[in-house]
Amino acid sequence: MLIIKRENIFVILTMIIGLAAAARPAAAQVMPDDIFDNCPEAFGDTLNDVPPDIHSVEITPAAPAPGETVTVRAQIMTDKWLTVYKVENAVLTYIAGEAAAPVDVEMKLAEPGNWIWEAQIPGQPEGTVVKYGITAHDGTGNAVVQLIETAGFEPGRFTDVLADKENKDIEGSLDLLGLAMMSDGENYYYCEEFRTQFKWATFRGAAITGVGFYPQDVRVIPAHSITENTNAFIGYVPAIGIKSIIGLNNLKNITQGIPVSIKVKGNKVCGRTKISDLTDKPERGLKMFAATAAYDFNGTGKLNLSDSTPYAIVYFKANKYIVK
Repeated sequence: MLIIKRENIFVILTMIIGLAAAARPAAAQVMPDDIFDNCPEAFGDTLNDVPPDIHSVEITPAAPAPGETVTVRAQIMTDKWLTVYKVENAVLTYIAGEAAAPVDVEMKLAEPGNWIWEAQIPGQPEGTVVKYGITAHDGTGNAVVQLIETAGFEPGRFTDVLADKENKDIEGSLDLLGLAMMSDGENYYYCEEFRTQFKWATFRGAAITGVGFYPQDVRVIPAHSITENTNAFIGYVPAIGIKSIIGLNNLKNITQGIPVSIKVKGNKVCGRTKISDLTDKPERGLKMFAATAAYDFNGTGKLNLSDSTPYAIVYFKANKYIVK
């Protein structure tokens, strides 16, 4: 059993997260030099950190008439100068009417030279509002997603964005299997899935999990691995009661950070936060990933990185048209 002393709480706060008062840290952050020493293979996923992006989306016809089939064409690609991986699959998800269930359609690579992907939405009755978004993955599991807005919290509307293989060299309670997301336009919802139930402590130390996000425009410089890992997280550290947006940039003047709603259910850790607390420019998307770690309170005093998912560029709003 871990015995958490007052001085140990101070150490973990200062060395691990230096909880930031602001959600979007602007200053360069500090991370211990040895943080990546003896890192498990599972955490190496963050080395391939350039996700694909959606550069354009258009529909034909531009103003669909009742019963008219709509063709959706999107340019989805990776930056060939920064990654060897290419987009391997794309899925169009559409909702025809407010009460309708989401429908997934596999997109085809219609123009390989221009990375134009294509799919069709069947004709709909007059007055139907059709919402649609795209999810695509490259060869290493990185993703880009347009989240179709929900009407508040709808448990059945999560989109499985990132998947991660089992890693038997770490404990099941720190082994991430995936990250699902949802947006209602105001709030961002997420669920991390683990191999076993997430616990507040492990044999490696106090458990930490979080969803990292990089609020700058990743379309300008898509590769920011070190910056992201030292930027901001939607963090959960149950050993010390932390459920907030945290960072490593404020090591002296410690504050709690912006509170986040987080719950543990079975082998999932799910959370909700306002999109405006993550970025003031949601239209340009956020680069996000999930990660776990453990802190050795009573031994070495070291932060032990455990697992991470691939990366995703996340857009909190998708597209829509009205049949007239």
